[in-house]
Amino acid sequence: MNDSKVDKWKQACEQRPNDELARFTLAKALYEAERFEEAVPEFQRAIDAKPDWLMAHVFLAKSLVELGQGAPAVVVLKKARELALEQDHSEPLAEIDDLLEELGP
Repeated sequence: MNDSKVDKWKQACEQRPNDELARFTLAKALYEAERFEEAVPEFQRAIDAKPDWLMAHVFLAKSLVELGQGAPAVVVLKKARELALEQDHSEPLAEIDDLLEELGP
């Protein structure tokens, strides 16, 4: 099912290349399909389009962690933490803090 979801959102992004929500949904579908290498640039494109998109930062960091790229993930998580505080999002903040703790100093 995940591949059909990915295909659906890839097609949506081809039809509407400037649609940030379609781009994020494609990235999330790739993440859910454990296609992390493909998810990373899609999450980055969503962030480039909307730099304050908290969950795009969180999922980008989680994708980087899955790829064994802890140091870049920490950088993204620190930005996500700033956004969570600015936007007063306590649940994502707790998840971000847990991930930062797991990744160490």
